[in-house]
Amino acid sequence: MKENQINYIPLVENYYFTADKDNYVLYRFERRNKIDIKTRKETDEIIEVYELMGYYTSLPSLIEGTIKYLNRQSIADGSISTLKDCVKQIVDATKQLKDMLK
Repeated sequence: MKENQINYIPLVENYYFTADKDNYVLYRFERRNKIDIKTRKETDEIIEVYELMGYYTSLPSLIEGTIKYLNRQSIADGSISTLKDCVKQIVDATKQLKDMLK
């Protein structure tokens, strides 16, 4: 791997993680319009952004944090609107992550 290149490992949907010598680091990936620094307006250029979501001392806590962020994001953007859907997403994401460990 090149020096200064971060090794992002996929988790679920648009969540990735990496690690440093002390922690696991959770990121959320998204593509969005670039903001012009001078005008503070969006441009037509699409950029890729990894948003830092948190630091975790263990993989289990990282996975738990990922599922919580994913669930909150889905509620906030309206893709989840019932308690049943909320629980289903938690179960599905947990299963998807456990299947990756097989």
